[in-house]
Order: sequence, then C-alpha cells, then structure tokens
Amino acid sequence: MLATFGQSITIHVNELSYIQPSIIIFRGVFENSQTVELLQHVNQLNFLLLKVPRLKPDEPRRPIGFASWPDESNSGK
Repeated sequence: MLATFGQSITIHVNELSYIQPSIIIFRGVFENSQTVELLQHVNQLNFLLLKVPRLKPDEPRRPIGFASWPDESNSGK
C-alpha cells in the first residue's frame, strides 16, 4: 500500500527491481487491473506491505524480490 500521496493506494506488486544505487521499482496493477510502475528513491520510500486477496487466485504464485527467477516463458529450454 502506498501511503505518501495523502490517500491510500493499493498496488498488487508482481515485480520488484532496482536501479543502482538507490532507486527501487515496483511494478504491478491496481485493483481495477490498470498497470502501474512506481520508481522510488530509498530515502523517500514509504511502502506498507499488506496481505490482500490475490486478483487471480487460480494462477500460480509468483515470487518477487531482488533475484533472478526462472522466466516462465523460457521453461523447458
């Protein structure tokens, strides 16, 4: 949940990355499925993690974080 714009904005984050040395990038969707990308400097970061219902519970869970995860489109190659 993003809480720094005078209101609460919930983002379903599905990808997390960074630009060295101090920018964090959150990619995901709003509850209405509109895509969103948030770039935030680490000194200004105010991001609250909440457990919310998954938008597509029938799809497999996807890990997020600062690591290289297997690309589902390249599985079996």
